[in-house]
Amino acid sequence: MAPQDAPIETPPRSQSPVHKFGTLAVHAGSPHDPVTGAVIESVSSPGPVEEFILIDQISLSTTFAQTGVGKPVGAYEYVRSSNPNRENFETAIAALEHARFALAFSSGSATTATILQSLAAGSHVVSVSDVYGGTHRYFTQVASAHGVQVTFSPSIEVDIAELIRPNETKLIWIESPSNPTLTLVDIRKVATIAHEHGIMVVVDNTFLSPYVQNPLDHGADIVIHSVTKYINGHS
Repeated sequence: MAPQDAPIETPPRSQSPVHKFGTLAVHAGSPHDPVTGAVIESVSSPGPVEEFILIDQISLSTTFAQTGVGKPVGAYEYVRSSNPNRENFETAIAALEHARFALAFSSGSATTATILQSLAAGSHVVSVSDVYGGTHRYFTQVASAHGVQVTFSPSIEVDIAELIRPNETKLIWIESPSNPTLTLVDIRKVATIAHEHGIMVVVDNTFLSPYVQNPLDHGADIVIHSVTKYINGHS
């Protein structure tokens, strides 16, 4: 047999993929969570091994493992869309406010913007006069630019029936206690009249917190918080 006719021996292949230093430094000892798919180890409180951990671990992962494109191993795919931390927080807030569910936003102002942006151009909103400054600015400078009109009332329990515009008023906005004068509103009375006209009621419960007041129990449809205030110890 001529040399050129000899069989070619294929060298043994190295394990694929080859985990070199960089890969090992990032991934060694950090398998993805089999439940959530988190690819970064969770953070838990240190303590003796015999102690029970009663608080959910904090996930630091921004992305989650997938068995294929668009097939995450757990309920999460990317931190922006959903993640264990936010889901745990939303579940807690919903329970505290006697709600069916809750949504966490990057700020209280983002929550306000989302609610107002859900209204079509030409919609009308009735709000208490004494509202948080950021809310007032959004109502008068941003919402108005999108065709949403806001009428402010210093005595909304008395004025609500007269201020409602048939087929135009879509939302009633309440702060109780208000920021900063701590004005109180009879949520039940306002909600009863609003619901007779098919209008939803939003209550900013930041100043009282769900520990003291649950607006949904008084007829409100949506409750909002700026959680950097009393829920977070007013940081």
